[in-house]
Amino acid sequence: MFNSGSYPCRNIGCTKSFGGAIGRGVHEKSCKHRLSGVRKRMAEGVKAIHQARKRARLHAQETGGDSEWEDVDESVGEDHAKLSPLEIPLPPPAPLAPAPASPPTVSTRGGRRLRIPKKYDDMVPSSRSALPSQYAPLLFHPSPSPQRSPTTPSSFSSSSSEEEEEFESTPDAFGVFRRYFREPQALPDDDSVLEDVCDSPGLEGSNSNPSTGYTSILWLSRMVAITVDDDEAAYGPFANASQFRLFDYFYDRTEVRSHAAFDDLMHVLRSDGFSVDDLDGFSARQGE
Repeated sequence: MFNSGSYPCRNIGCTKSFGGAIGRGVHEKSCKHRLSGVRKRMAEGVKAIHQARKRARLHAQETGGDSEWEDVDESVGEDHAKLSPLEIPLPPPAPLAPAPASPPTVSTRGGRRLRIPKKYDDMVPSSRSALPSQYAPLLFHPSPSPQRSPTTPSSFSSSSSEEEEEFESTPDAFGVFRRYFREPQALPDDDSVLEDVCDSPGLEGSNSNPSTGYTSILWLSRMVAITVDDDEAAYGPFANASQFRLFDYFYDRTEVRSHAAFDDLMHVLRSDGFSVDDLDGFSARQGE
């Protein structure tokens, strides 16, 4: 059991006591003697300072010296004793030392360093064979042989007068160039073809034979069907008119067709005994 008098109220003038520190703390926050007790303690402190000043002044008069307390007004202590704790003027705060400069950080919204995932790589093609055939003649031009450019001496070279030379190739349409410390015999990607880097069966082919590529991409903007007797015969990216018309039938309808249904149609067209000449005058209404 707790002793009822083991935790008395610490405010001057209050005679209550409690059985625990928690109860006493709760009471002291709302005790009516709290403000008067604070004022009394402050008055006692000011009185002690005043008495110390008086003793110092008397001692200075007896010894014939100057006292550092002579210029202090004695009424200041009495005025402070009448003020509440919130009204007593406080000395000005000491100036704070300047904070050390923070290290430079990346200018981002959250101040965090941005790290791009490794799977996102910039596609910067350096060879014309890696582009579709219709874009290569429009973007690229035959590049001359690598030019020799003088350079400054390397910082890692010896103290002798020998200087290292660098060779820079001509930038391509993407601004990509190569730098060599010895004159190259051939550029790496000049003789490469599309099949060297990709084996997809759906690709049209490489640029090794310029006659097989399309010289224009105007077929992309055509809004009408191309007739079989068209002089240009530009059915790209399809090889002929038959393939073009089959895919035009496959995509130019409101109903949805699957790839399996398209393959079934191709199987019918390739089956034995099928002839286009037999379809003259035939229609879906007649078949019903």
